[in-house]
Amino acid sequence: MYDDLHANDVWIADNHTFDFFTEGENGKPHRLYLTAFTDAKSGVMVGWHLTENPCSDSTLLALRKGIIKFGVPRAIYVDNGSEFLVSDIGGRGHRRKKDWNKDPLPPTILQFLDIEMHNAIVRNAKAKPIERTFYTFKNHFSRSIETFCGGTVVERKESLKWILKSGKLPTDLQIAAALDVFIEGDYNTDFYGGKETRYKGMRRIEVWNESIKETTFRMCDEPNLDMLLKRVSRPQKISRNGVFVRIAGEKVWYYGKETILHIGEQVYVRYDPANPLSVRVYDMKTDKYLWTWGLANEFMIPYLTDNKDDIANAERVVNENKRVIKQFAKGITDALDPDKQIDILALMVKKGLEGKENFKPELPKTFTPVFSEERLEENPELSEIEKITIALDLMNAGARKGK
Repeated sequence: MYDDLHANDVWIADNHTFDFFTEGENGKPHRLYLTAFTDAKSGVMVGWHLTENPCSDSTLLALRKGIIKFGVPRAIYVDNGSEFLVSDIGGRGHRRKKDWNKDPLPPTILQFLDIEMHNAIVRNAKAKPIERTFYTFKNHFSRSIETFCGGTVVERKESLKWILKSGKLPTDLQIAAALDVFIEGDYNTDFYGGKETRYKGMRRIEVWNESIKETTFRMCDEPNLDMLLKRVSRPQKISRNGVFVRIAGEKVWYYGKETILHIGEQVYVRYDPANPLSVRVYDMKTDKYLWTWGLANEFMIPYLTDNKDDIANAERVVNENKRVIKQFAKGITDALDPDKQIDILALMVKKGLEGKENFKPELPKTFTPVFSEERLEENPELSEIEKITIALDLMNAGARKGK
């Protein structure tokens, strides 16, 4: 029932595989995917993004496009695909696998935007009218492309093989431009096909315009939106190398002058994959912003290098850290009463006494004995011994048996 809904109350998201081939950047034919958000009330497609592979970044780009033009929705309705159920976008949905929800996670991007996420019940396709939207796209957009291949062999054109061999394929950029025109000038301005009688005869965009007047319109400008849509890392502890994010499967490290003084503290990181020059570091417990750290590229030098500039830059950072530590230590000692200041030697001994509790050498059960010459002269048979194994389990069992 849509009667109680207003425009922007719910956006429905999904991915669609286009039934035609295009020429990619590498010159090879491939099929593009569309990630799209549709307004549940009016049927207007509010945000979309073309991609080679559906992923979480494509989801965020489509959401960003929709928010810039149509404002912030109250809720989104998605299926259980991995491109939607990412820990930093909307969490793990209603999945119950223990490992997914075991540890506390930082706030999600949807929480920052105050957007609720609802997940479709598995095998309940009727609840997602965006599927009908994609069927319209197939018949009105995809079929107009010369390289249309259809969803089945029956729909495939006989000339497709020749067209692909000829190399006369539309490029990704041409399709992207044509798609924008089709969505805004054709699909969104087509007549409303919903069941509400008061909107009969109106176009989809006109329904959105009327309905949005009856609700509170939430909007976000681009600078704030860019900040709110930053990706969120998993919780991590600050190490000597700083903090890291994974980009294209690789760890990229970030460092600041505060790093050395906060090793071991639990934080999370927010970053923009399209601009990985810096990250924002947040306290895991309070969600408070702490610092902005830059790439630790001064330390990213080969183990064996003859480049003196690289070594000099790394040494400069090391010396800066030493200076910060000295200032920090001086601030502590200056604040103390001279009579209460701790002697360095006493501090070292205290640390040593505490560490002795962990000093417990464990000798192996099998060993090679070493005898003095005098013992060997008195007991020549000892020279034949190469290895001794102490069977502690058997000895203990014998002791218990003999009480």
